[in-house]
Parts: sequence; C-alpha cells; structure tokens
Amino acid sequence: LMARLEEAEHGDGEAARRWLERSLAAPADPGWICGACGARHQGWMADCGACGAFDALDWRHPPAEPTLAAESVLALEAAPGEALEGETLPPPVETPPSDGEAKVQQA
Repeated sequence: LMARLEEAEHGDGEAARRWLERSLAAPADPGWICGACGARHQGWMADCGACGAFDALDWRHPPAEPTLAAESVLALEAAPGEALEGETLPPPVETPPSDGEAKVQQA
C-alpha cells in the first residue's frame, strides 16, 4: 500500500521499490496453522482438514515464504515488453502501414 501511495502521490518509483523490498522482510499475519502438516485454516477446528491430525491447530505466524511483494519487485525490474519467469505475454499487435508508408513500399 505504501509503495502504491508513493508512486501515485509523488511519482517516485525508487521510494516505491524501497517499500516493496521492505515488505519482503515483514512477517506473515498469524493464523490457525496445523503443527503436523503446516496447512493454514480460516478458523479453529478440532482436527486438521488437510491431514486429519487431532488438536494440532495453533494460532501462530506461518513459516516465512515468498510473498506477492516479491513478485511486485520483480515486475519493477522487468523491462517493458519482457516476460517475467512463468509469465507469458500476448503477441505484439501489428498495425497496418499508414498511407505514406504504403506508397513508399510500393515504389
């Protein structure tokens, strides 16, 4: 959110990038995590819906893993028209030549 504000209000891409990099080190929000399999749940239950372990859900921070912010930082580094890893770009749109270009090509 801070990166978006920095970019929108001040047009400062470098400050936005710093906010995104800072967010990479932020811990994930706590939640109900299964101690047996690590599955995350919306609410507490007696047994884990993923592995069936009984009384294994604890309210805690999940283990660190890459976040969407990491993808945002990569998106800032990609050159326009360059695909990120795992991303496909649509084919370039070909525009018909203008009348002046058509006459030059025919000559």
